[in-house]
Amino acid sequence: MLTTGPIKAFHAESPLRVWSLIVTIFGDIVMQQGTREPPSPIWSGAIIELLELFGIDAGLVRTSLSRLVANGILIRIKLGRNTYYELAAPSQTAFSSAANVIYGRTARDPKQKLLMVSIDRCSNRAKTRELLVARGIRFIGPTVGLLTGDPEKASRLWPDGCLLSIPQATPDLFLAAQDAWNLADLNQSYRRFLDVFSPAESATLLDAAAAVTTRILLVHQYRRLKLRDPELSQEALPKDWLGNEARQHFETQLAAFHEKSEQWLSSTGFLTGKANSL
Repeated sequence: MLTTGPIKAFHAESPLRVWSLIVTIFGDIVMQQGTREPPSPIWSGAIIELLELFGIDAGLVRTSLSRLVANGILIRIKLGRNTYYELAAPSQTAFSSAANVIYGRTARDPKQKLLMVSIDRCSNRAKTRELLVARGIRFIGPTVGLLTGDPEKASRLWPDGCLLSIPQATPDLFLAAQDAWNLADLNQSYRRFLDVFSPAESATLLDAAAAVTTRILLVHQYRRLKLRDPELSQEALPKDWLGNEARQHFETQLAAFHEKSEQWLSSTGFLTGKANSL
């Protein structure tokens, strides 16, 4: 097991979400940051070898892979005595969409606004509320929720009876949005991210194995934060907001670790199937 700061931080998490780390590996490496469709199946031995660098034993890796298969995220393929895993088709679409957000390929929509939806006139409020929460709406009261988006596009998505409006931009509205998305907690998480992936974790000081683990954990931690971020306008954010700094640090660190991490992946044949001969 390597002992970099990010690995220590990962093992300090409880519970240890190995299945989520595997999701990151498939999105960042197997799908090549969401751009490779369809991605190649990966030999189970190669996945186990990679996760051994994190100090994760083979039994836990197999259990986590089985969980992802049971949840429909991965597909298990048997070829002779070997087992391979690949992303299910719906997962490929979802991963590609998420990757555009994580790696910043989707530009912020200039028409995006903070919107308000009311379900007072809906015939089944409980069911409507459940549906809207699943779509990312954050409720600030029993029947009133907030969302971000293009008003014209958003108006086509709601069940009958929902009322959509553009509220007046006031400090109280911004505070309500910050509370709805729990930005205080997200900001603290951005601070921890910046502390863990400090400039001290320089790519020049790491060998290829340490670089690939640090790269994966960098993406893993940032992915979990970025996908929670509602991307409110600057005026609606807390004054001490760290999301922009975290984005810049993520991009800088990802570029720094890329070359050495690719050396490890190439030398072990992780993507090519050569690892099958290990």
